[in-house]
Amino acid sequence: MRTINKSAIPAILFVALLFLVSFLWRKNKSQDIKQNSQYAIARITKQLGSLKNGNQWYYEFSYNNKIYESYRSTHVGYDVKIDDYFLVQFSFKNPEHSALFYEYQLRPDKIEYKNYVGDTIPISSLYFHKKKSRL
Repeated sequence: MRTINKSAIPAILFVALLFLVSFLWRKNKSQDIKQNSQYAIARITKQLGSLKNGNQWYYEFSYNNKIYESYRSTHVGYDVKIDDYFLVQFSFKNPEHSALFYEYQLRPDKIEYKNYVGDTIPISSLYFHKKKSRL
Protein backbone atom coordinates (compact mmCIF):
# COMPACT_ATOMS: atom_id res chain seq x y z
CA MET A 1 0.00 0.00 0.00
CA ARG A 2 1.28 3.42 -0.96
CA THR A 3 1.44 6.29 1.53
CA ILE A 4 1.35 10.01 0.87
CA ASN A 5 4.66 11.76 1.20
CA LYS A 6 4.43 14.08 4.23
CA SER A 7 6.08 16.91 2.30
CA ALA A 8 3.24 16.76 -0.27
CA ILE A 9 0.51 17.37 2.34
CA PRO A 10 0.98 21.19 2.48
CA ALA A 11 0.81 21.41 -1.33
CA ILE A 12 -2.34 19.28 -1.43
CA LEU A 13 -3.95 21.40 1.30
CA PHE A 14 -2.99 24.60 -0.53
CA VAL A 15 -4.55 23.42 -3.80
CA ALA A 16 -7.70 22.27 -1.97
CA LEU A 17 -7.93 25.66 -0.24
CA LEU A 18 -7.61 27.47 -3.59
CA PHE A 19 -10.48 25.44 -5.03
CA LEU A 20 -12.62 26.03 -1.93
CA VAL A 21 -12.03 29.81 -1.92
CA SER A 22 -12.74 30.02 -5.65
CA PHE A 23 -15.95 28.00 -5.26
CA LEU A 24 -17.18 30.11 -2.34
CA TRP A 25 -16.37 33.38 -4.16
CA ARG A 26 -18.32 32.29 -7.27
CA LYS A 27 -21.24 31.11 -5.15
CA ASN A 28 -21.34 34.38 -3.20
CA LYS A 29 -21.21 36.42 -6.41
CA SER A 30 -24.00 34.37 -7.99
CA GLN A 31 -26.18 34.65 -4.91
CA ASP A 32 -25.60 38.43 -4.70
CA ILE A 33 -26.68 38.83 -8.34
CA LYS A 34 -29.83 36.75 -7.75
CA GLN A 35 -30.86 38.56 -4.57
CA ASN A 36 -30.15 42.11 -5.83
CA SER A 37 -30.91 41.63 -9.50
CA GLN A 38 -30.96 44.40 -12.12
CA TYR A 39 -30.52 44.17 -15.88
CA ALA A 40 -28.63 46.38 -18.28
CA ILE A 41 -27.25 46.29 -21.78
CA ALA A 42 -23.49 45.76 -21.95
CA ARG A 43 -21.17 46.56 -24.86
CA ILE A 44 -18.37 44.18 -25.84
CA THR A 45 -15.13 46.19 -25.64
CA LYS A 46 -12.31 43.74 -26.31
CA GLN A 47 -11.34 40.12 -26.68
CA LEU A 48 -8.41 38.25 -25.20
CA GLY A 49 -7.77 34.56 -25.18
CA SER A 50 -5.78 31.52 -26.04
CA LEU A 51 -6.31 28.06 -27.47
CA LYS A 52 -6.12 26.59 -23.98
CA ASN A 53 -8.48 29.01 -22.21
CA GLY A 54 -10.81 30.05 -25.02
CA ASN A 55 -11.86 33.65 -25.53
CA GLN A 56 -12.47 36.19 -22.81
CA TRP A 57 -14.87 38.85 -24.04
CA TYR A 58 -14.65 42.03 -21.98
CA TYR A 59 -17.79 44.09 -21.59
CA GLU A 60 -18.88 47.28 -19.92
CA PHE A 61 -22.18 48.68 -18.76
CA SER A 62 -23.30 51.83 -17.01
CA TYR A 63 -25.15 52.02 -13.70
CA ASN A 64 -25.70 55.16 -11.62
CA ASN A 65 -23.40 57.19 -13.90
CA LYS A 66 -20.49 54.80 -13.39
CA ILE A 67 -18.99 52.36 -15.90
CA TYR A 68 -18.43 48.76 -14.75
CA GLU A 69 -16.23 46.33 -16.66
CA SER A 70 -15.96 42.58 -16.48
CA TYR A 71 -15.51 39.62 -18.80
CA ARG A 72 -16.98 36.27 -19.62
CA SER A 73 -15.15 33.37 -21.20
CA THR A 74 -16.46 31.34 -24.08
CA HIS A 75 -14.79 28.51 -25.93
CA VAL A 76 -17.08 28.05 -28.93
CA GLY A 77 -20.62 28.48 -30.07
CA TYR A 78 -21.45 32.18 -29.90
CA ASP A 79 -21.06 34.80 -32.59
CA VAL A 80 -19.59 37.68 -30.58
CA LYS A 81 -17.89 40.79 -31.96
CA ILE A 82 -16.47 43.95 -30.46
CA ASP A 83 -19.16 46.67 -30.17
CA ASP A 84 -21.99 44.11 -29.97
CA TYR A 85 -24.51 44.64 -27.16
CA PHE A 86 -25.75 41.87 -24.86
CA LEU A 87 -27.92 41.56 -21.78
CA VAL A 88 -26.12 41.63 -18.45
CA GLN A 89 -27.55 40.84 -15.03
CA PHE A 90 -25.86 42.51 -12.07
CA SER A 91 -26.25 43.23 -8.38
CA PHE A 92 -27.48 46.76 -7.68
CA LYS A 93 -25.68 46.55 -4.31
CA ASN A 94 -22.38 45.42 -5.87
CA PRO A 95 -22.49 46.24 -9.61
CA GLU A 96 -19.04 44.74 -10.08
CA HIS A 97 -20.85 41.41 -9.63
CA SER A 98 -22.33 40.78 -13.07
CA ALA A 99 -23.09 38.01 -15.53
CA LEU A 100 -23.28 38.48 -19.29
CA PHE A 101 -25.78 36.49 -21.36
CA TYR A 102 -24.50 35.71 -24.86
CA GLU A 103 -27.93 34.26 -25.56
CA TYR A 104 -29.57 37.72 -25.49
CA GLN A 105 -28.19 40.23 -27.99
CA LEU A 106 -29.62 43.72 -28.52
CA ARG A 107 -31.42 43.94 -31.84
CA PRO A 108 -29.82 46.52 -34.19
CA ASP A 109 -33.19 48.25 -34.73
CA LYS A 110 -33.49 48.76 -30.94
CA ILE A 111 -30.12 50.50 -30.40
CA GLU A 112 -31.92 53.27 -28.50
CA TYR A 113 -32.21 50.74 -25.63
CA LYS A 114 -28.43 50.38 -25.27
CA ASN A 115 -28.59 52.44 -22.05
CA TYR A 116 -31.39 50.35 -20.56
CA VAL A 117 -31.22 49.59 -16.82
CA GLY A 118 -34.17 47.96 -15.07
CA ASP A 119 -35.49 45.08 -13.03
CA THR A 120 -36.99 43.21 -15.98
CA ILE A 121 -35.53 41.75 -19.15
CA PRO A 122 -36.45 43.93 -22.18
CA ILE A 123 -37.44 40.87 -24.25
CA SER A 124 -38.85 42.82 -27.23
CA SER A 125 -35.48 44.57 -27.72
CA LEU A 126 -33.36 41.41 -27.76
CA TYR A 127 -32.60 38.55 -30.10
CA PHE A 128 -32.42 35.13 -28.49
CA HIS A 129 -29.45 33.13 -29.80
CA LYS A 130 -29.03 29.45 -29.22
CA LYS A 131 -25.49 28.24 -28.91
CA LYS A 132 -24.20 26.92 -32.23
CA SER A 133 -23.99 23.15 -32.25
CA ARG A 134 -20.63 21.49 -32.76
CA LEU A 135 -20.47 19.08 -35.67
